[in-house]
Amino acid sequence: MTDSLAATINLMVRKLEATTGQIARLERQAERLRSKRQSLQVTIATLKEEERVKGEVGAYARMSVGGAILAFLDDYGPSSSRTIADGLLKGGITTESDNFRAVVFSTLKRLEDADQVRPSKGKWDRVRKVESMEGVEKLTKSHPSVGRGTTDSRSVPCDLCEEPSFKRQDQDDAGVRDAVFVNCAQCGDFSITGIAAHVLQQLDDRQESQKKLRRWVRETGGKKRITTKVLESLT
Repeated sequence: MTDSLAATINLMVRKLEATTGQIARLERQAERLRSKRQSLQVTIATLKEEERVKGEVGAYARMSVGGAILAFLDDYGPSSSRTIADGLLKGGITTESDNFRAVVFSTLKRLEDADQVRPSKGKWDRVRKVESMEGVEKLTKSHPSVGRGTTDSRSVPCDLCEEPSFKRQDQDDAGVRDAVFVNCAQCGDFSITGIAAHVLQQLDDRQESQKKLRRWVRETGGKKRITTKVLESLT
């Protein structure tokens, strides 16, 4: 091997080593950038979640943690335990715990054991159930507003959550059959007039109005009827 060839080979080896070093540095930089991108994606997702769930003052005041969690999931749908905890605090729930998120998580686990909530892809959601006809018939014997009207019950979408529910024709004290009584596993029991149901379906912000009506039903215990006046007062 001539000195010239040996020098050329040594030069090529040094260039290859330098290139290998550069590739290693670039790979480390790429890994750091991927890590930063992942962190930014998590931050963006968290901000979007917090924006989606702003919470309303007093919405969950005077509720138990378990009841407030179920109401929150009805209002906002699948959410992380952190989002639920923050939303409940914004909504006015009271607590003496220094770590309310841990309280919410442990309560979620108890609700999961009771088959009321279920985790999926890092979020929690209600277990959707439809009450049996037998359960509805038992309810009709004890609920004061169900005794009025016909005895025909049928499974149809709920006006407030659009999940399957049982409805029966309802009438006011004067005997006017202008409404239906709804028995919904998610929203509870309420009655709504035909005009109010039609107006609700035509609203541009129907989902937001449905959410407000679900809260109104909980506050009144389902003892008052949803009318167009109620809609106007809440929307």
